[in-house]
Parts: sequence; C-alpha cells; structure tokens
Amino acid sequence: MSNLVSYFLPQEHIKTLTGETRFPNASEQEVYERVTEEIMNTIGRVPHHERIMGHFPLYLEKHYEVIKKLFCSDLSISYLWRYYIAYMAAATHRCEYLMRLEEHFSRTIEGDWFEETEEIPQKLMSLGKANVKLAHRPWEFSEKDVKDLLIQWNSNELVLALTELCQFHCLSGFVFGVGVAPEPDLPLVNHKEPPSPIIKTTKSKTNIAAILKGHTEHSETDDYISDSSEDLHGYEEDIYFSRIAGDSLCYINYPMDCISRPFNASEFRFADQAYFILEKMVPEFSESIWNRIRTAIAMTYDYVGQDSGIETGPLRRAIWNYVQRVYGLQYDDYNYTDINRFLKINTKKYIKKIACFPETVTKQDWVNIEIDLTYDEMIHLNLIICEARFEAQLVYMLHAVQRALDLG
Repeated sequence: MSNLVSYFLPQEHIKTLTGETRFPNASEQEVYERVTEEIMNTIGRVPHHERIMGHFPLYLEKHYEVIKKLFCSDLSISYLWRYYIAYMAAATHRCEYLMRLEEHFSRTIEGDWFEETEEIPQKLMSLGKANVKLAHRPWEFSEKDVKDLLIQWNSNELVLALTELCQFHCLSGFVFGVGVAPEPDLPLVNHKEPPSPIIKTTKSKTNIAAILKGHTEHSETDDYISDSSEDLHGYEEDIYFSRIAGDSLCYINYPMDCISRPFNASEFRFADQAYFILEKMVPEFSESIWNRIRTAIAMTYDYVGQDSGIETGPLRRAIWNYVQRVYGLQYDDYNYTDINRFLKINTKKYIKKIACFPETVTKQDWVNIEIDLTYDEMIHLNLIICEARFEAQLVYMLHAVQRALDLG
C-alpha cells in the first residue's frame, strides 16, 4: 500500500507524526503533538488531509474542534445521519476521498451504514436539493427552500444539517486543492487517477513580497471581474455522484450584472447578523466555527517565500475577498482594485477552481500559480480559500433561514 499523502506536495515535506521536532516554535510543537495524538486516539488514524493541515497546528486545533463537535457530541441528528450528510456533501464535488472516510468511520465507530439507497430515510434524502444548491449556486438558496425542508425537519436540526453540508463542500475543496492522496486502506473505487502530466510553468512568478512592500509599480485600472477565470466551468453531471448527493445542479458563474440580489452583503455579514443566527440555532459549535474562520484569515508568520518581515494582510484579504466576490458577496469597505494588484490570471484560475469546482484542479494548476509561495504558504492559501467559501455559503444559508423563520 502506498504511503503517499499528497500528489502535489513532496513526500519529504509532509511532517511526520512522531520522532522528530517539526516546528521551531515550542508552543506549536505542543499543539501539533496534542491534537494529532487526540485524533489518532479517537479515530485510529490522522487522515491525510489533517496531516497536511497540521503544518499549521493552531488551525488544525480549531478545525478538529469543529469536527469533534460534529461527530463526537450528542446532537439533535443521529451519528449515522451525520456521517451520511457529510457523505452526500462530498459527493457534490466527487470527493471520493472524503466519502470513503465518512463511510469507514460510520462502519467502524458506529457499526452502521446505509447499504442500499432504499434504506435511506426520505427525510434525509430531502436535503438533496439544498445540498447541490449550496454547493454550486448558494445565492439561489432561498426562503422557500428552507420552508420546504421545515415540513420534515425542525429548525435547529435543519440548520445543523445545512451547516454540515457547507462544511464538507469546503473541505472537499481543500482535499483537491492540495492534491490529497487516498488513505492506503481506502482506495478510490469510482475515481481514476489522471496520468502524471509533463508539468510546464507557463508564466513567471509574481514577486509578491515586493508588491507587499510597495516596491513595484502596478496598475489599478483593470476590472478584476473581467478576467479569463470567468470562462472556467466544472464537469458535466455524473449519475453515480448525483444519486448520492440527492440531486444534480451544475455550477454557473454568479450573474455579476444582476440588479436584484438576495441582500446587500455589507448589511448582512457573517460576523454580525449571520453569526447571531448560527449561535442561536446551533450553539453547540457556532463558536468553534467562528474561531476557525478567524484563525485561517489571521494566521501569518510575516514572510512570503524567502522574504521575512512582510505584512501579508493585504494579500490574505485579496484572496478572501476574491473568493467571496466570485460567490456574489461584495463589501462597501474593501478596495477591489487590490485584487488585480496581488492576484494575476493563473492565480485567480487556481483560486476559483478550488472555491467553485475543486474536482477539476490539476497539478498543472498548482505549479502555474503566479505567486512565488513556499509549500506551507500554498497550504495556507488553500485554507483561506476554503474558509472564505465556507463563510460565503453560511451567509447565504443563514439569510434564507432568517427570512423563513422571521428572525430579523
């Protein structure tokens, strides 16, 4: 069995679980050892995606707090159903790696699984339409969708289920974005590994450190929306994965010229209105979600590539706001010309693929990103992308919940 952890990251770069000092900072070392040991003791392994997250121990800690509360706490939805909801969500992006893991955990930890489609309760399958909408067009998720689901679900368990769907849509993005390889004992059945391409770097890398320092001239005249990433698209429907997801829906670009928007993003932010609803409906782990999102965007070692002492906040905010703008969320207090300043075309393409249709990401995309980043910085980039998408999905979902339940 192969011990390969990632198709994109060199195996020698992956931090080992035991036997060596892995971090220059003693506190990070302690967090890494404590959290990976807890994961190992709980589920019998540290899955490949969490080993890669472990390059940022503080993020891994916050991530595992969310996962632990989702799957190790007494909640209003049964354990079996929670595993299947994660399974459904991963299917929207054909993320068989996560699907195999969730099925494995349900069988080994809970001793149960749905062997046939006919065994799946209608209440659980009713999530299918919401699942694909939130995954591919969250701006179309509406008050009516929530009200239709409330016929079978109570409000608290519904918000829990929808939040879990969003969680595993975004986690699928991380898996594909860093090229996570299958677990040795859980080979993929319905996914063919693409042949190794001849990787060619098509464009030179941007000296992002110099831009952050303000040492290079740049143009702010381009409209960042009008870039070639707009013609990207996902795969056509796959019957196997659509059946598991519960419905089918193809991604489309957010209609930028749309006059009628569901709401003004500056007036319904996650940090304010949306989080209030999340805290009210799923108090068990709303704070953990908040902490993880904030950790992803705030993490920095103040260096880019080989350059130290760099304030990377503007770059992190450009990535975050580009992802959310792709999902139709635009804020009055952000200067969107900064996106063109920091993110060139191939960088935007890579980011958009991870955020919108991660199943299409290739190693060529990874290599051709136009920012000169270290392997760890590429991991951080992926964490930012996935948390920005997670927040965007939550905002759309919670706005629809607010309207349906008249919580405004």
